[in-house]
Amino acid sequence: MLFPDHCILRKVCVFLGVLAYVWVPACAQAELSSPETLKYYINRMEENRRHWIAINANLILEFATPDKKIASCHGELRYERLSEKLLLKCLNDGDQLLFIFKSWDRDFELYIPARETLFRGNIFQLQDSPEIESHLSALDLYRALKPVAIPYENSEIETISEHLVTLNVYARRPGENRHLYRRVSMTKTGHVVQEKYYANDETPTVSIHRGKFQIVDDPATKTQEAILFPHTILIESMEKPITTSLVFDHLEFPAGFSSEDWLFPIPEGTATTEL
Repeated sequence: MLFPDHCILRKVCVFLGVLAYVWVPACAQAELSSPETLKYYINRMEENRRHWIAINANLILEFATPDKKIASCHGELRYERLSEKLLLKCLNDGDQLLFIFKSWDRDFELYIPARETLFRGNIFQLQDSPEIESHLSALDLYRALKPVAIPYENSEIETISEHLVTLNVYARRPGENRHLYRRVSMTKTGHVVQEKYYANDETPTVSIHRGKFQIVDDPATKTQEAILFPHTILIESMEKPITTSLVFDHLEFPAGFSSEDWLFPIPEGTATTEL
């Protein structure tokens, strides 16, 4: 009588094993497709975005091309995320001014002392202008300094691992099917460590990597709590192509800047060129 009972027990064990094999992937898939899960992680990212309004920083910039040509400088950065306003001042190792770059939304000014010229125009003209061999992209800097908001209705979770959550963000032009616009990888606490942006044909255009997240708790910081912020940001442009790295030496998060903070002197006789 023991033999039949043993067979029954064996069959039950096999059934439970198969059930577990099917149930675990099903649960994982349900989590990926859950609107509540998606909303939870987007909200975690939004909470981190709201912790600061402006950045005042010292940093080192390095530009590298695919043929391993490298240029670097150090300087100061001011940035207001709500108005997309940025001022970047860069010097060489001898503390001589190399350039001052200012942008606000879609407009920019670029002062280059060596050319005794102030260039003005649209930030998209700067990227394509034959008059300036600029490594700067205001749009990429805006994206790199803070993750752009994720629209809940155009997003879905691609994967959830032990440490990271990856979301796909889609866009749709009139009369066209939706296409992948952005891929976002964040920690489970909502800190975005990698983003990739795509063109309309889903060709990647720029990749942003954030690392060395550290708590910034400086007396000059005007916020109510310490802020966890990446001290290294890498921008890989596939269109240019060029890689830009930002390494922050000192960071503050003021409540904002005065109008005078955005001014910079230009020597008399400096030419102005409109792009």
